[in-house]
This record gives sequence, C-alpha cells and structure tokens, in this order.
Amino acid sequence: MRRLILALAFLLMGLQMALAKDCGNGLPCGPLKWSLPLFPVLPSPTRIPTMVITAVSTGAPTATPVATATPAPTGTIQADFTDLGNQLRTLQAVVNATPIPVEVNGTPVDPGQQLENITADTGTFFGYLRGFSEVNLGGLTPFIGLLLLGGVLMFSLKAVGFILPVAAVLFRLILRIVEVVKQLIGL
Repeated sequence: MRRLILALAFLLMGLQMALAKDCGNGLPCGPLKWSLPLFPVLPSPTRIPTMVITAVSTGAPTATPVATATPAPTGTIQADFTDLGNQLRTLQAVVNATPIPVEVNGTPVDPGQQLENITADTGTFFGYLRGFSEVNLGGLTPFIGLLLLGGVLMFSLKAVGFILPVAAVLFRLILRIVEVVKQLIGL
C-alpha cells in the first residue's frame, strides 16, 4: 500500500511538472492573473533652471530705406539671473542638508561610524596575522600559511566587490554633475 501511494505521488508530481508552462527564467506564459497598478507620473521636485535674456534696442528705425548696410543694434542685454541663483541655492541647501546613508539590508548606516569601527579593529587584525606568521608548526606551517593567504584573498575580493559599485555610483554622480554644468553653460 505504501509503495502504491508513493508511486501515485511521483506520478502526480511528474504530471504536474509536465503541465506547467515555463517561458524562461521561471516566468509564466501569457498575462498575469492580477492587474499591475498604474502609478501616476510625478513632476520633478526641482525645476530646470532657466534664465530669460531680453535685448533692449536704443536705436530708432529710420523712415527711408537705405541700400547701405545697417549697423548692429546698440543697447544693453538685460539678464535676470535671480531665478537661476535661487534654484541653485535651493539645490545646494538640499545637498548640504541630506546625509548620505549607506543602505545595508534596509537599515541606514553612517559611513563615518563604520570607518571608525574598521580602523579601530585593524590593529587587532594585523596583530593576529603577525602572531600566526611567527608560529612554527613544523610540517603544517605551509598549510596554515596557505589558509591565511586564502582568507586574505577572499577578504580582498569581497572588499573590491563592495568598493567597485560604490566607485561606479560616484563616477556616475560626477558625470551627471558635469552634464548639468554643461547644460547650464550651454555646451
């Protein structure tokens, strides 16, 4: 009886797996059984800095047409940069007031505090390394050295795996700042 139930269970599992359709990466074929929410498009919280330049001509036009070249209009260009300055000051105030937390599993972590923790434990770490390197264990000494080298290599690879994405984000931030400055200058 037990073998019959076990065989029936395996048969049903195989039948269920044969009936399930998989369109790749575990995604089902066809539309989803629930509707996805439609989120409204939100306007940007900071407006694009704009400036209005108006040219004021002080020369009066002549009444009779003349075939000679006309001189360039004389006058002053009045530019109002107060809106641009206000928007840039607001943007700078937001940047100054916003701390840059590093999100670790949804929990904000202060980078300065983490750096202090790491530097406080660095002396202990290298003290243990020095102690292990001076220990003579006879024939096991090369094996222990290999284990230590593997641990240091693993630690450095994990550190590089953490540092490279942070460096990429900082590089992208610098490129965006350069783009904004180029747009403001008009390049």
